[in-house]
Amino acid sequence: MNDEDAGQVDETSAEVTSIAEELAVEMLANGAKQRQTAEALNVSPKTIQRWNQRPAFRRRVRARQSEIRTEFLGRVQSNGLRSLDIFEEALDSPFAGVQWAAAKQLIDWTIRAGRLLDNESRLAELEQRVQNLSDPSAT
Repeated sequence: MNDEDAGQVDETSAEVTSIAEELAVEMLANGAKQRQTAEALNVSPKTIQRWNQRPAFRRRVRARQSEIRTEFLGRVQSNGLRSLDIFEEALDSPFAGVQWAAAKQLIDWTIRAGRLLDNESRLAELEQRVQNLSDPSAT
């Protein structure tokens, strides 16, 4: 795939317009850097930068990141109870070191989960503010 195969870019379109862009969305949403993405798709890094400057492209990457987080959290939640059962058993261990390690891990996870929820709430609020600033009629 080269830059000519990257598809026609409709700057006003809200949709990704090529296979290369779809692959770029997937790679970037999964944490790949722009340079890595360009190399993997055999396009210029400038192409990735240009796509990433389009609000519709950035929205698609963010939407895919949200889908990935939702899937990940769903899987964590579905296995979380089993994991918690193991840690709860470890809290009742006759060995103080095992009890301490389990308690420490549970506290750490609780703090991280709280921060994640707080950050997601803040991000949603900031995105809404930016949307309101860019499109006052949306309020």
